[in-house]
Amino acid sequence: MLLFISLVIFLSLANASKGRRMRSRARTTQLSTDRKILARDTALDACGQVFQSGQNVFHALDAYNCLANVPLNKTVASQFLQYYKDTLEFQSTLTYLKNPPSSYQQPPTDLLGGLDQIGRQLETGVFTSEYAFEIAVLDLVYSAHDSHTYLYGGASDVFSFGGPFEISSASVDGVQPPEVYIAYDLYTSLHGGGYSASPIATVNGQPVLEFYKTFSVVNSHGYLESHADWNDLMYSPAADIQGIIDDLGGASPFYPGDVFSVIFKNGTGLPDQTWLAVLNDFNNEGAVSSVSEFYDTFVAFQSNIGSTQNSKVKRAAASTTAAEATAATATATQASATSALPRYWLNTAYPLDPFVSQADLGGSGVVTGYLLDDSTAVLSIPSFDVYGDGITSFGPTIATFLEQSKTQGASRILIDLQQNYGGRRLLAVDTFKHFFPTVDPFGGSRERAHDTANILGEIYTGYYNSHLSGFNDSDIDYFAQSAWVASDFVNAATGDEFGSWSEYFGPHEDRLDQFTTIVCYAILLASELLTWLQQRDNLSNPVFDENNLGNLIVYGYSNHSKIAPQPYDAEDIVILTDGLCGSTCALFVEMMHHEAGVKTIAVGGLPQLLGPMQTVGGTRGARDYDADQLDLDIFGAENLNPTLASQLPDRNVDFYVDEASLNLQDQIRRGEEFPLQFAYEAAQCRIYYTLDSVFNFTELWQHAARATWIDPSLCVKYSTNHSSATSEETDTKGPSAADKASWAVPKPAASSTNNNPSYDLSNLEGFEYPNSDIAGHVGATCDPKQPGDYCKQLSCVKAPYCSPNGEFSPAEYQCVRLSKDGCNQGQVVATGTCLLAGGKCNYCQSKTPITSQTCGTTTVEHEVPDDR
Repeated sequence: MLLFISLVIFLSLANASKGRRMRSRARTTQLSTDRKILARDTALDACGQVFQSGQNVFHALDAYNCLANVPLNKTVASQFLQYYKDTLEFQSTLTYLKNPPSSYQQPPTDLLGGLDQIGRQLETGVFTSEYAFEIAVLDLVYSAHDSHTYLYGGASDVFSFGGPFEISSASVDGVQPPEVYIAYDLYTSLHGGGYSASPIATVNGQPVLEFYKTFSVVNSHGYLESHADWNDLMYSPAADIQGIIDDLGGASPFYPGDVFSVIFKNGTGLPDQTWLAVLNDFNNEGAVSSVSEFYDTFVAFQSNIGSTQNSKVKRAAASTTAAEATAATATATQASATSALPRYWLNTAYPLDPFVSQADLGGSGVVTGYLLDDSTAVLSIPSFDVYGDGITSFGPTIATFLEQSKTQGASRILIDLQQNYGGRRLLAVDTFKHFFPTVDPFGGSRERAHDTANILGEIYTGYYNSHLSGFNDSDIDYFAQSAWVASDFVNAATGDEFGSWSEYFGPHEDRLDQFTTIVCYAILLASELLTWLQQRDNLSNPVFDENNLGNLIVYGYSNHSKIAPQPYDAEDIVILTDGLCGSTCALFVEMMHHEAGVKTIAVGGLPQLLGPMQTVGGTRGARDYDADQLDLDIFGAENLNPTLASQLPDRNVDFYVDEASLNLQDQIRRGEEFPLQFAYEAAQCRIYYTLDSVFNFTELWQHAARATWIDPSLCVKYSTNHSSATSEETDTKGPSAADKASWAVPKPAASSTNNNPSYDLSNLEGFEYPNSDIAGHVGATCDPKQPGDYCKQLSCVKAPYCSPNGEFSPAEYQCVRLSKDGCNQGQVVATGTCLLAGGKCNYCQSKTPITSQTCGTTTVEHEVPDDR
């Protein structure tokens, strides 16, 4: 089933939102269930079957059978683990993640210790395939819940998995807890489909909320609480206009199983769906014909660069400077951008009449403005990640919006940041300064102080101080943006620039780890004295601005210091997010809310929980850093100071890393040392998407405006007045256990939906049985002592599985269909393992699963009776 797709596709180009999967030019649709089971060519192995099929979307099991057979090279894997461990030494949050404060709403994790554990498992033979090894690493990466920290590469980056349709979560009236719908079904029913969409009751025999919450825990990447994890699974028009694919829509690297069986509350169902897989790069169709070729093509580094150079360091040596590479990318990007696009989004959720629209909307432009009937003006900023002309037109579009809002009589402003994952930091500062031109936010930051960072700083700062003077030097573009040049860093405590790297480096102890001095950059605004802003952003320096924003000077600084009066009071502005706001978006909210005092409201979140939701559920780190850039830094240091650089780690790696990043710097508030990544920051109000607003943003904006300024009873129960929403002090404790308990939505009375469904499934396509009174469905939990009561003509079998929390359960019984025709007709829902009538079935038998999704490879054969 295809979900409707916006005609405007925001291409994934240079400086794409970090850690987010964007649709490629070849991949502009969601996954389709209209896939045939691959015809079996006995001359081809599992990978050959997939890649030589002429298709790019497959049943998930077909892709998994290929991945599970890719051999593991322990030498390459071990080398990669060391490379990645050296990389993650720069992650600023290591010790806080290992022992987080109670304000942090995700489980603790030990990234470096986890890599060591994987290394031990590698040596003892726990992993029998390349994919199993890589998934263990990815599971660890996801446990950081930081969208600045991600990894794409190797076998796990070839396919992505997703469901047969996207889903939406909406409340009937804004008061009752939301229910889950198939998004296309709900959209069609709301737009003249002639029927009312039914909510989903169960998926694979589990209650729908439980199923998708479990799925979100495993697959959502980079969020600080479960509300954001949940929203990340939902279809969003704000994601659609940007071409962003959610994890359920086909962006997850984790194999979810095979069978996907849905039962609706109205008694109908889709019992014979399957999970799907898609090639992440359609150009790879037909690329390999065997498992061995798969490894050489996608995992071994040398095959991917088409040369004999077999390390990232050698590739770095062959490249130009970072500045030249960036310029080349920007040129290619601008050349490929579409210029003749409408001034409105071609998605029915957005009004067709914005009174302000950034040029090249859907290409390099993203900003639109709307006027509601109640004198509220809406500024939509789905991203700060723009390129080319979009950089220079961004600020003027904001200025035009504010001017026109005043002219047209708007008395209040709603800023919509749904699906905003970040982008260019200085655009966030520029936007903030248009709203509050006389306010200079603090925006301090720090990084983890460790040996490798210290060596890099000594080399680069030393070279900079000795060789460069003024902005005419040909290397200023590179050094002005370097994380290892401390000469322009400003000590937040003293207001003085650092005289040396060692003065900046410290280190200073916090939570049994070492950190640099908290810094910011000097800003000279009009006749004022030094004020402060985010580290590295010396906005009064035109050289810095031009290097970072393509000749744009941030509003209010340097030669752009002539400013208009503040257009609106803070109490007349509200920021709306879906909790997915992160990175640069988080910086913008920090400036607008904490520094300037605007209101905040969040939408969506877990239906099972009342209470508040955090405005910023994405990463709040101050700066991400690419492994590729780190490779270049180390290679460059070896040229600048070979003696000192000899102590730096080896960056040779024979494993293909497409993209890898980490959070280099914490964001810190004035007078504090606590990283905002671990603070609790509730929105001042939380609302639900409703049936009226989920596909109609005019309704959503009006609902949010009413809840903010007119009727706070529209806010979800217990979601207002949380101390963290209004206090100037950072909340380092978070909600109490008693608070969380009081927020739980009471569970409905037990029903027979799961174990003894009374649904009429006789007329459902693909559900063919000899009579019409079949009530059982694949995946339902059953009692082996009374199989007919639960499964009807299906079979109730013991199906050991790995539970979501990683525990092995030997006692689960489920309804399955057994067939003498082969595994494609009968599968165990919980494991995706085939049951072949008259034969044997391999079941997961590991009590220590490799990850939360994949059981260990040890199996046990289970007899399947011939008479089933």
